[in-house]
Amino acid sequence: MNDLTIEFFQPLRLRIEGDGPFPSVPYEIDFTDEGGQPCNIFMLMSENGMGKTTLLEIMAALMRQLGKKEISSYGVDGLDNGELAVQWDILVRLVENNKQRNIVLSLLAGKFSGGSLIPWTEEELQRYEADAQERVGFKWERSIGLRSLSSSETVQKIQAIFREWEGAAPDGFEENSLNLPTLLHFSAYRDIPKITEQRRRISEPDYWGYSPVRKFSSHSTSWENSLDNVLVWMKWLDDGRLEKAVEIINKRVFQGSTTFIKGVRKTPPEAIVISKGQEHGLDRLSSGEKNLVQLFLRIGAHCTRNSIILIDEPEIHLHPNWQKRLMKQLREFAQEHPGITIILATHSIEMLRAFGFEHKEKGLRKGGEIIEENME
Repeated sequence: MNDLTIEFFQPLRLRIEGDGPFPSVPYEIDFTDEGGQPCNIFMLMSENGMGKTTLLEIMAALMRQLGKKEISSYGVDGLDNGELAVQWDILVRLVENNKQRNIVLSLLAGKFSGGSLIPWTEEELQRYEADAQERVGFKWERSIGLRSLSSSETVQKIQAIFREWEGAAPDGFEENSLNLPTLLHFSAYRDIPKITEQRRRISEPDYWGYSPVRKFSSHSTSWENSLDNVLVWMKWLDDGRLEKAVEIINKRVFQGSTTFIKGVRKTPPEAIVISKGQEHGLDRLSSGEKNLVQLFLRIGAHCTRNSIILIDEPEIHLHPNWQKRLMKQLREFAQEHPGITIILATHSIEMLRAFGFEHKEKGLRKGGEIIEENME
């Protein structure tokens, strides 16, 4: 049994260089606040078509390699063809045999030479009380494709933790004892379509078990992939998880309105939504409500204490007042759960205003990047 645990996992910086969709000069994003500490809420701001989505996909791809002995593809142009070289530095706190230490874990991918794109100096490491820079990644080589980098004993133990937990059922966020990091990637497409599949059985939903990365987008019309199935499955578990999930959604999405999720029914198995006294299903919600229900239900079901949450275009289908409300809820969520890192990619001025860079808020370490050069 691996006695190493991960107690802290937050981004420090991302560096990209190459001749592909990004500029040939290195592009770097600093995820720390003005005091040099890792941000727990961060905003990428630009007009559409400037590369925000690609940046989120790169971060998800880098995180996905944790626990992997080999991979054949990242699924991201530039990483799979050797055009890019990427380094994402994460501050990690490890505990082993009751002894605590910090390291900078560099997630690497692409075409590069040497062990790291950017080595950390002793002075930089000391700033975060880190005693080493470790590396995990796959190097692209024209003749053989992706080849795993050699790794230290510490990294081998870290990788073993991720392999050990892969597929394990989540404990539920509010009482979760699982510190193992996960990255939840929400695309800009977060619809909840009507389920067309007639056969509905109590079955473990898609994406239920633990994974270093979970990517969520618009659902298919299948039962296994639906949010209804997630809620019905929680009801079947009968461990209080459904009640907590419903509480999160009603608090974060419907508070102050006449709409709320009541629970689930047995026949047909599905979620029950009450709106102005009338019952209906999730697919009858407004597009903005669907966006937020999927967001907060998935966060509630899949987060661990050390999660990185990537949200592409959180403003999609939301009235400006709802955008402000969402930003308020995300800020509160980060305050309530200090191990969480939320990274938003947006072009909405309302979201930017609601973010409130200029306002200090207890429990929040804010940061941001304005992308001005076209990277698509």
